[in-house]
Amino acid sequence: MTETPPTFGPRPTTPEDGPGARACGFWDSLTDGFYTVDREWRFSFINRAAEQSLRRERADLLGSSLWDSFPHIVDSDTYRAYHRSVREQLRFSFDLRSAAMGQLVNVAVRPTASGLGVSFRETPGPGKVRGRVLLVDDRRDVSEMLQSLLEEEGYFVSIADDLDAAQAALEYLPMDVVILDDRLPSGRGSSVHHQAQRHGIRMLVMSGHPASIEQFGRSTGFIAKPFRGADLMKRLQRLMT
Repeated sequence: MTETPPTFGPRPTTPEDGPGARACGFWDSLTDGFYTVDREWRFSFINRAAEQSLRRERADLLGSSLWDSFPHIVDSDTYRAYHRSVREQLRFSFDLRSAAMGQLVNVAVRPTASGLGVSFRETPGPGKVRGRVLLVDDRRDVSEMLQSLLEEEGYFVSIADDLDAAQAALEYLPMDVVILDDRLPSGRGSSVHHQAQRHGIRMLVMSGHPASIEQFGRSTGFIAKPFRGADLMKRLQRLMT
């Protein structure tokens, strides 16, 4: 996977601040385990999936040192990868055999304004993950259909239902591409373009609205609804290269 250097400015300190405060249900809806640590490597946020996978209570971990809580990872490949991400301000992913989960997982890391964001999920095999995608659409049936299509092609997919969740995810969640509808009840999906660009995250806007088609129709970062799955995959592959 391509390593992307993001850029930074003043940001909320945890996923529960700023846009994340209005999208608190989003984090616990993720199937990925997700947590953040601050610049002192203390847990600052843990979602439900991470709590279950790590087999530790959130209340016990929040505010405690990652290295003290899981001393077996000190001086491991995970330890070196986390430090490299923060030191070089890079977003990347890697596979490892998790002792806590007893399975092979893909771990994605990204620097945040206040530390590091970590997302992880069981993977079918080494090197099988083509990338991580955030899907944003207020129609859950559309998101789940696209999720099924993309995961069959080897992508890890997370789903958000509104603009608040998308904005929060763009600040903290490791991802390569965000695919979002331009006409969401809470606002224009295309409005997060600069936020995505600032973090080195590629964006694909989709819409069947005539005004959106008129505005973006010639852009390689736009696909008009309805579309064929094959056309979506071509656009996504182009963005990923």
